[in-house]
Amino acid sequence: MPANAAPDGIVSPPSSPIAAAAASAEAADPSAKETIQEAIKQTINESVKPPTSPPETPPLDVKIRLICGGLTKVKAPIIVGARYDGLAFAGPTKIFDRLLDSWLTRAVDLGIIGSALGQLFPINLEQFHKADKLNAGTLLLAGMGEPGRFAQDGVRFIFSNIIVTIKAIGVNEFATPLLGTRRNELPIGDAVRGLVQGIADGYERVSAIAESVTEYKESFRAVIQQPLSIMVVHDNEQKIRQMSRPILR
Repeated sequence: MPANAAPDGIVSPPSSPIAAAAASAEAADPSAKETIQEAIKQTINESVKPPTSPPETPPLDVKIRLICGGLTKVKAPIIVGARYDGLAFAGPTKIFDRLLDSWLTRAVDLGIIGSALGQLFPINLEQFHKADKLNAGTLLLAGMGEPGRFAQDGVRFIFSNIIVTIKAIGVNEFATPLLGTRRNELPIGDAVRGLVQGIADGYERVSAIAESVTEYKESFRAVIQQPLSIMVVHDNEQKIRQMSRPILR
């Protein structure tokens, strides 16, 4: 009769490796039964243990300062400019273009720079520091999409992308206009809410990215959790006062 056949001729399933090892050890040393059973129980418990969840992301410390003045005069590692698709540069970005000898306009005409909603284009400004033309390290040009269609969720989307970008490169400070208020496209309260929501969204997205990277995870996580400083700049003192109300709530 085969070794794994029952007396009535029904073939029983082969024993598992754990059970076979346990039977062999018990035959050699009957006192080992309890130890073997504990080892089997521990093995089973470890196999069904839920996966370790990632550490809880701490809240981001954000400092927002309102500055009345010209954006080109602000000293910051990154300054945000903006452009609507199909329109010429205007406002502070137009001043940047003039200081850069119209190279932004040339880049748009050549198709190098686009202005779809949420697109970001970094421009290194260090070569202009020697002439004391500019104080910023990088101009981050943000696309605002089609004119006339910009809304609060557009502000949120752009600033979410900005937060992901600056945190990914290890920067924790930038200056920006309050997008959507220069041409009165949005009420100031809606634009401020879009800014704050975008900060939260961007931090959540970049935190998720930090958990998926395979190299330098801990150092990257430490960088993105550093406090964030934002300078919101406008040359209209009345609008600065209006901005302060929803921000201070």
